[in-house]
Formats: sequence, structure tokens, C-alpha cells
Amino acid sequence: MRPARSPARAETVGSLLRPAALRAAVARYYDEGHSAVLAEERARDASELRTIEDEAIREAVRRQIACGLDVVTDGEFRRWMFMNSFYDAVSGVRTDKTVSFRNADGEDVQLRIHEIVDRLRPADSPGAREAAFMREASGGFPFKVTFPAASIFTHPLTTVVGPDGRGYTSLEEFVTDAVEIERGLVADAIRAGATSIQFDFPLYPYLVDPAWVARFETRGRRIEALVEAAIAADTEVLRDIPDDVTVALHICRGNFRSSWMCEGSLEPLADRVFGELPYDAFLVEWDDRRREGGFEPIRSLRSGALMVMGIVSTKSPAMETEDALLARIRRPRQPDRRGRPVAEAGAGGPRRRSPVGDVNRWTEERGRGASQSDPCASTPRARRRWSTRRSWSRRRGGRSIGSVPRSRRSTTGSAS
Repeated sequence: MRPARSPARAETVGSLLRPAALRAAVARYYDEGHSAVLAEERARDASELRTIEDEAIREAVRRQIACGLDVVTDGEFRRWMFMNSFYDAVSGVRTDKTVSFRNADGEDVQLRIHEIVDRLRPADSPGAREAAFMREASGGFPFKVTFPAASIFTHPLTTVVGPDGRGYTSLEEFVTDAVEIERGLVADAIRAGATSIQFDFPLYPYLVDPAWVARFETRGRRIEALVEAAIAADTEVLRDIPDDVTVALHICRGNFRSSWMCEGSLEPLADRVFGELPYDAFLVEWDDRRREGGFEPIRSLRSGALMVMGIVSTKSPAMETEDALLARIRRPRQPDRRGRPVAEAGAGGPRRRSPVGDVNRWTEERGRGASQSDPCASTPRARRRWSTRRSWSRRRGGRSIGSVPRSRRSTTGSAS
């Protein structure tokens, strides 16, 4: 097996498209309308689903390593959606609430999500099972396990009381409980072998979107207070994670059936997010600068952190050329110094067909075009990007960023 490069030059950030056999097994396992493992699913025999998941994950890992990725995942094949490393682990949840995504045609795309109907109680630790299987399936190759970013629990429109009045007396009480439970789930995954943890979909894109800001303010919420609560949650969830475990924050705008939930530049929050939060890496969705703004927020990146630029879109089946992507990150006056290109997250999940393709397509480096769900698409681009200069790890003394003790990392400074 080839060695992985450190820090990683190419990786997949989100889910992979599910093979047809896995989609069919999922449809048999989940009740209609359920987007998490609830009591009905827990009562069922999951052995058939697990066998199909295992086979699909082994194949996905093999292909990720073969095409040159440096950190591999299980494609989130064991989850209905990405947040379920948390919501599959607790009781007190149902999935009757719907949210709207926006797409390029101006349509609303509906998705069922989680709502709290009782106080959360730990019921499982799926991230630990994912890590244990990946430790064996990867054969020692670096892999990561993902969890929802703690700040998404602070979303001011979160439902925290059930129809019968059970649940939490306040959003703040729920957040305290949820963050503590997630800290335990992350610790379980680390004990099972995970050495890299990615936290997905923090609140910050909502807080720079004019439409969402207006909704929050109409309900009497101060954006400054929401920022403080989000920063506090995303910091607290890292407490007691060992220094040799790499932690990354994936700043996503939402991606479901090629639609999105948030728009707006991160520049107003860049100093707080990229300058203060003690994450080793920030994986930022930048596939459409008209919706998401330019790369200016990178100037706020604190010393010692890594910025990963999600510039390969998974919302369209059209494949960007290598030259076009490289031109974007080399554009004059852009403050990029530490970027590596990756595919934007979300091509494969939630567990429904995506407009980018009905099957998981992979590209060999010498092969034909691929759908944007293909994690191999970023590998040659990353090789060209990193070949134009000394590697980041060499400029920083040849160490993986995860090897720098978090307690000694600077919380100030800018990109060098």
C-alpha cells in the first residue's frame, strides 16, 4: 500500500453516492418518512443491511486509496444523512419536521429533518462502530469519522419541546446536553481507532445569509449573540480530544439533491471563525463565488491552521477542467497560501438519488470524465497545485498539522 501524504493533498469531504444494492437495502430498512434510526428501525434485524454496507464500504475504501486520496471515508454509507452519527445515537427524536433548500431553478426542495420531542438519552454509538470497521477495512491507511458541528445545535429555530410538553425548557439547555453527548460519541470513535474527526455544517453560513438573518431578527434574536453561542459550542466540543487527533470544521451551505440552504460571504465572521476556533483545518465550500463570496476570508486564518477550498461542485454533472480550477485559486490578489482543492460535500446523501448521477462513478487518473460525485476528481488537480511550490508540511517543519498540540496553537494571526 502506498503511503499517505501529510498533510493530506486530496480527500473527499462528504458522502459518496450509494450503490444501487445499498439504496434498495436502505429502502427496506427505514420506515417511510424516517430520516434517522428511530425505535421502529432499532427493533428490526439489520444484518442484511450491515452486510451490504460492509461490502460497499470496502469497495469505496479500495477505490479511494487506488485513485490517490490521502484520507479515506466510508462514504457515510451507514447513515441516512450526515448528521446521524449523532441522531442515530440518541432517543427523544423524530423526523417529522421539514426544511427547504434552494436550487438553481428557484425551486424549494423539501427535506425531513430531526426535531426534539423528549430529553435526549444515549442509545447507541454508531461513530465508534464506523471507526472500528474502518480501522480494519483501511488496512492502516488514514481515515476519518464525521459528526455534526456542535454549533448547529444552537440554531435558533431548533424544536426542543415535543407536542406533549416533554423535552427541554430552553434552547440553551438542549445545547448543553447535546454537546456533552456528542463529546462522548467522539471519544467513543477515537477509542475505536479514529485519528481524524470532521465536524460538519456549523451555524455560520446561516449568520451571513440575509434571508436567514432577517428570519432570526424577526424572532428577536441578536446575530452577535448567536455568533457567541456558536463559537462557544464549536470550541467546547473539542475539549479533551487528544492532541494527536486531527480535527476539522467543514463549513457547508447545505447540499441536498443539488440544492443549497444558505448564501453569503463568510467575510463578516472570518476573524471569529478562522482566527479563533482551534481546529486544525477548515474545509470551506466555495463552489460558486456568486453565492458564497470570494476567498478574502482566508486572510483571517490563524497561524498553524490549514484551509481546504471546496471549489469542485457536486451540484452539477458538468466537470470543471483542471486549468479552470487552478486559475481560480491563482487569481491575482486572492489571499490563498495553504489551499488544497477538494470536491464540495453532499453528492451522495441523504440517501436518495442525486441529479449528478444514479450510480457512484469513479475516474482513474488516465480515464474518462466523471460525475462530480467522484472523489478521484480532485487528485490530479491537487497534485498540480502542490507541485508548483514546496509542500505546506515542509514549510512547517515536515509535521502533520494534527501533531501540533492544540493547547499550544496560536489563536491569532493570518495566512502566511
